Amino acid sequence: MPEQAINIGEKDERISCILHTPSIEKEEKTVIVFMHGWAGYRIGPHQMFVKYARQFSEMGYYSIRFDFRGRGYSAGRRFETSNTTMLFDLEQVISYLNANIKYHKIILFGICSGAKLAIYYAKAGKQKIDGVIEMSSSLLRVDSVAQTQINKKKNSILNYLNKEKLIKLTTGEVKFRKLIEVPFRYVSFLSHSIVDRFKPNKSAPAPQKKVITTDSSFKNYSGTPFLLIHGEKDPETDVTLQQITSLLEKYGIGYHKHIIMGANHSFYSVEWEMEIFNIIRNWMIKNYSLEFEAKEVLTSI
Repeated sequence: MPEQAINIGEKDERISCILHTPSIEKEEKTVIVFMHGWAGYRIGPHQMFVKYARQFSEMGYYSIRFDFRGRGYSAGRRFETSNTTMLFDLEQVISYLNANIKYHKIILFGICSGAKLAIYYAKAGKQKIDGVIEMSSSLLRVDSVAQTQINKKKNSILNYLNKEKLIKLTTGEVKFRKLIEVPFRYVSFLSHSIVDRFKPNKSAPAPQKKVITTDSSFKNYSGTPFLLIHGEKDPETDVTLQQITSLLEKYGIGYHKHIIMGANHSFYSVEWEMEIFNIIRNWMIKNYSLEFEAKEVLTSI
């Protein structure tokens, strides 16, 4: 499973990437673009993206994992990252793949803010997209209706810190860092979402304005049903899924929805990782008809 470190762009626009090439070259090339969340980088939560990309390589797919500028090993300052710069970065990565891999199909695979970006790019990006794997997307919008539903979820955070969890914490069965991950990530996301909507982006270069067209409505999307994956215990699951499915239904885009029982926002469990990968694998077999080796996958996590 060859893996190659590459840079797209130079100086302040340099995007650091890892390109995974397939173990066996297929006649029709399909590439999967991984997009991390707002606070993450290209390995994904607990190296989930690395594990998945290597499995995809064995299945005959290209994959690319990259750091948005201001994150990981890419150029840029952390506080200058915004939805606009992330869209621009994705456009540069897709253009690179189109020119160098000359792919036939491209799939966007994002988690959290990366998943939100995948949805909007499929809807309004200028490059053709053939599939979207959406995991734990952040809210598409924070409006009065969504805020009301979010307020109802506040008790869910308190319920998360219940007697059973505290017992497991004292015995060492549950690590403190993982216990607090859900409520703190929840608060962090809300503050980011609200502030990011109103802050100016003075550092964004002019070409970024060309990424999104004003009259686009999935006109460059293939129509393949979206794959939606969320954790049952993620406080935003219900609200976010309602927004996503409403958007897709509005434009006649199909979707397959999966709730991972017991899982949190970042799926911190080997069992959840394997369950998710099998869901993705079945979705890809159904929609992209690649020939797969008859063997178990993700047995070494």
